[in-house]
Amino acid sequence: MKLLNEGVLSKSMNVIEAKHTKERIINYYWDDQILLFKDLCVPKPKKKKPFIAQMHENLGCFGEQMILFEICKCYY
Repeated sequence: MKLLNEGVLSKSMNVIEAKHTKERIINYYWDDQILLFKDLCVPKPKKKKPFIAQMHENLGCFGEQMILFEICKCYY
């Protein structure tokens, strides 16, 4: 959170980790209290499994790849 909110990297990161983090972090941002990655919503970790189950229920059983394809249209 501190990294996205304040741009402060962890002091425990080595130079290579810090470089990679800086390169990736530019793609993330907050919209109100929703984390986005290149305009795709990033679900909170504890909500991922229930979300996938809900998508499966809503879309029907069309196979794992089809469910994943549909989820990836709006979520990262």
